[in-house]
Amino acid sequence: MQDEAKRKQFIQNTFNTVAQDYGLRASRFFHLSGELMAELLGLDGDESVLDVASGTGAAALPLAKLLPQGAVTAETSVITMNMKVKAAGSDDVFWMDNYVLTIAVVSGGVDLTMSGRFYHPSHGYVDISTSTPFHYAGTNLYPYPGVMVAAGSNGSTATLTSLSTTEYQIDIHTGTSVHSNTGLWAEL
Repeated sequence: MQDEAKRKQFIQNTFNTVAQDYGLRASRFFHLSGELMAELLGLDGDESVLDVASGTGAAALPLAKLLPQGAVTAETSVITMNMKVKAAGSDDVFWMDNYVLTIAVVSGGVDLTMSGRFYHPSHGYVDISTSTPFHYAGTNLYPYPGVMVAAGSNGSTATLTSLSTTEYQIDIHTGTSVHSNTGLWAEL
């Protein structure tokens, strides 16, 4: 039993260490490791490869480039979450209800969609949907195209639109006014 508790604590500590940088430049490791693995396989170019861990496309995409007469078959990953998270040092509880994240390897890249409800303890909830999948091509760290809408409990909406692999736009509709802002993905 003690070993099981130590193992769980080790996994939790590892996750907490890397989670703060996930989605940032440190995540580039996944793409680099996929490219290196594809090169190390020494393929002839006519093989058929099944990528069973294709959530990011980090291996499937570089493999596809090396297989002009071959094929890469990749699985779509679907993650469904129903979870509550309590902020450290606070009684605030955040809730993700029926939150579904889908990662699909498609021609030319990876598509990401999301849907579900996110509850904020002070501001209410938003229903999240992806009207246009966020598309990650090649080694780009940021998506293009992609549109996500968050519809608030008070009738307001916020729309995040990827304008390019470097720029995004946020439009907020409050019912009586519209506010728009553009920014650089790298500065988020």
